[in-house]
Amino acid sequence: MRLRISAALLACLSLLLCAGCDLLFPGPDELTAITRGDFFGAWKNVDSDTGGCTRFEIYEDDQAQLMFQGYGACHPTDCVWAPVPMTMFSDSVSDDVEKYGLWIRGDGFADRVGILEFVGSRLQLTLFTVFTDESGRSNYRSIDLFRRAP
Repeated sequence: MRLRISAALLACLSLLLCAGCDLLFPGPDELTAITRGDFFGAWKNVDSDTGGCTRFEIYEDDQAQLMFQGYGACHPTDCVWAPVPMTMFSDSVSDDVEKYGLWIRGDGFADRVGILEFVGSRLQLTLFTVFTDESGRSNYRSIDLFRRAP
């Protein structure tokens, strides 16, 4: 399935990846101990009343592709999001320490860009949602913290 990325979604992504975004992306001295493997495993939202992503798993598939499998707040049980590839990023072209994960998914009514980064021992998910269904809902950004699931 090929995902069409809307202009609004690209604008959100451009804001995050702009030069000089020190507030969004800490410098190399702050996160040098983080490795790609630190992202692996099951993670649970620290806010049990979230209306967004409740939990997720990060793993490698059979072809060693890094994958993000998320779950959204639905009733009576969480909605299962289809797994999507996740790409890792470092602070510069010469830096081989991958500190940030990015994934993109579309579910028919919205396109989403998720960006993961460590805040201490927790993962912060910044999620940009762009509605594509002409529902009139406002596009939005959410930020949630996740801890390792027991």
